[in-house]
Amino acid sequence: MNNIEFVRSNIIAKEVVLIDGAPRSAKSLLGQIIGSFHRVEIERMEPFIESIPILFHYNKISQDAATVLLKREVDIKLYDSMISRNTNFRFADRTSIFKDTNTFKYLKRLFKNEGKDVLNRIHQKKPIFQLMTHDMLQKSDIFFNIYGSGLKIIEMVRHPIDLVVSMNEHGYGSSIGENPLLWELAIKSSKQDIPYYAIKWIDEFLEISPFERIIKIISNLTIEVNDKYRSLPKRKQNQILFIPYEKFVTTPNGYIAQLSEFLGTRTTRRTKNAMSKQRIPRSINILNRSKKYDLILKKASKPYVKLLDCLIKDYEKEDLNN
Repeated sequence: MNNIEFVRSNIIAKEVVLIDGAPRSAKSLLGQIIGSFHRVEIERMEPFIESIPILFHYNKISQDAATVLLKREVDIKLYDSMISRNTNFRFADRTSIFKDTNTFKYLKRLFKNEGKDVLNRIHQKKPIFQLMTHDMLQKSDIFFNIYGSGLKIIEMVRHPIDLVVSMNEHGYGSSIGENPLLWELAIKSSKQDIPYYAIKWIDEFLEISPFERIIKIISNLTIEVNDKYRSLPKRKQNQILFIPYEKFVTTPNGYIAQLSEFLGTRTTRRTKNAMSKQRIPRSINILNRSKKYDLILKKASKPYVKLLDCLIKDYEKEDLNN
């Protein structure tokens, strides 16, 4: 039975955009603004979909099974979105239709016919399925294989100091594998379940502090993203757009135009409203970052502070000065 090959040739979703980046890099901010663009669907967070490329990357699932599951799940979520089935109606959630600038559109969809009528609307409207992901660029081969030129990846990057402190506040250095409300995949170690990010340095992870773990995680993820991007042919690199958080929130207009062109769509009258909801443009308090750095100095040993300093230097040179 192992020679069975699962297939799904008749996919529904043709255009997919991944809002990608490290944890706490402000992807949701970007996703809600892009959701105001013409044809772009509401931002979705789907841990199951996100898990498929990770499991495939580590050879825990076959290529045909991973491909079929990914195709099917994206198609189901797009289909559901077109009739507002399994759509988020919680007022407080950032992926709620009530946080979207076009709430009425998703309310109206509740009364739309299902079945072939949905397929016809998808064919006519050509929706762009939007998915927020974590660290997916470096595992993006399966997405490229499925969607080809219909795939776009927007990679959100952010200052390493802000990432370290925010990730620590949300338990990335201590709670993954321990807190059942954190959905990141964990792996087994001799002492405890730990995040899969540490798969190649398990012993070190177990010995160091939460702040040190996060610095190492960010360093490794940065290397992986850069290496993967450089390894791609030019045509695939052109399907990836890097957005520095600090420049985006302070001077957004140029990036908004760039994003709409990149996605092959246009802004709408709701885009300004979406930007206003996200408090964009806004200023960044550099003094707060200095305080965060001082906190890290108290929590991390010299080798890891040195590693962080290298990340800061590279980020400020490559992303904030170009």
